[in-house]
Amino acid sequence: MLKQLLAPQLVVIYFLALSAIYVHFRGRERLRIARQLGDHSTFLAPYNVLMYAGSAVPNEPVVPVDRFPELAKLRDNWETIRDGAVKLFDEGFIRAAAKNNDWGFYSFFKCRRRACRRAQQGVRLALRDPFGRTPG
Repeated sequence: MLKQLLAPQLVVIYFLALSAIYVHFRGRERLRIARQLGDHSTFLAPYNVLMYAGSAVPNEPVVPVDRFPELAKLRDNWETIRDGAVKLFDEGFIRAAAKNNDWGFYSFFKCRRRACRRAQQGVRLALRDPFGRTPG
């Protein structure tokens, strides 16, 4: 009997069920059980539980910015980045899609070479990796 309960197929089902229960009760806000069963978070629960277990980021709703020192350059230069974005908007590089075919700022990325030249400082700051290297 115990051997049947610990069969590999059932162990996988137990892990899926326990992961879904953990994800359901993890936060303060919860979905109704009927909705939770059909939600994507139930199917991705095993992956999420593994990510929670291996994460160095604390389980808090708001993580202090001090834990991410690589964001300091963006915080210190937000005005430069904003000025570059305003300049791009004024020159027409950032605009709404003319048709309903714009996937995620595609109209901006179509002309990114010209746009990058115009907002060079903000782009360099945004694309710089945490080790201080700038893309070529």
